Amino acid sequence: MINILITSEKKGSNPGGRCKVPFRGQTLDFYLKYCNGSQLPKYHPFKPYNQPVYEAITLAIAKYFGLEVPRYFLLINNNHSSVSFTYADTSLKKKPLDPTKKSYLLSELAQLPKCVDTGLMLKEMAQEKVYRDLLMIGDVSNKNQNYTLLDPDNYQFTHSSTTPYIYYIDLGCSFVDAHEGFIGQRHAVSRLISIDEFGLTSSARKEINHASDYLDKYYLRTTHKDSNKVHTLKLSAIPKMIGDLPLPLFQNGIATPNVLLSPLELKLIEGLLTLNMAEVVHDYVKNHKTDAISLVSPHS
Repeated sequence: MINILITSEKKGSNPGGRCKVPFRGQTLDFYLKYCNGSQLPKYHPFKPYNQPVYEAITLAIAKYFGLEVPRYFLLINNNHSSVSFTYADTSLKKKPLDPTKKSYLLSELAQLPKCVDTGLMLKEMAQEKVYRDLLMIGDVSNKNQNYTLLDPDNYQFTHSSTTPYIYYIDLGCSFVDAHEGFIGQRHAVSRLISIDEFGLTSSARKEINHASDYLDKYYLRTTHKDSNKVHTLKLSAIPKMIGDLPLPLFQNGIATPNVLLSPLELKLIEGLLTLNMAEVVHDYVKNHKTDAISLVSPHS
């Protein structure tokens, strides 16, 4: 049994809160969240109980691109009975969290700066926009609570950084939105692909194949803060690796989306990322908006 002490009410609209959790001989501060329901059609492959997995996938790709995000874990609730919540005060206990969910997302909390160089922060946010766009992240640049600028003197996150960098406190999920405890999709995402009760339509599959062929020509240079870790990725390969992404488990070890999600969910995520990336690459290349995307790998 994993005993979690809830220390605050939810900070956003979704169920959750700040918490203290025993972790490898320590007690660490995390933010816990999950979802209860869905505003998507009943036949839709995305399910609310898997929202923590969807968000973990987004965070994994973000780290793959070199974006700085909190340390995070999937907390799998085996048999829906291996998690218990206690509360720091009676007011929190009056709004109890559900200890029977299939999974929860835990994001480690950290001490953040009280003031930052706003101009530099906006400049760095603009530099990283291409990576957020490729990930289908909604515009977080006007949500100051979701990101900050960290000084290189703070080595808690990136040991090799020599300049200030963006730290995403809450990046959210790229292909599923969550509000008031319900999953849904903004139009910018749902318009990309057509599905019915049988999954992807034949026209959607053709569009995905065409988009994948287009992406096959392009490479992305990562934005790792440690220059030794910067490398290039073939863009067409990124959506195809979704099923094998290693997602960290709070109970130790990793799990992959291939194990945690259904084939329909995986196909839909791959398709959405492929179609979105093709649109973003076309826009950025046509309008010369970045040098992070290139036609030829620098190592070829």
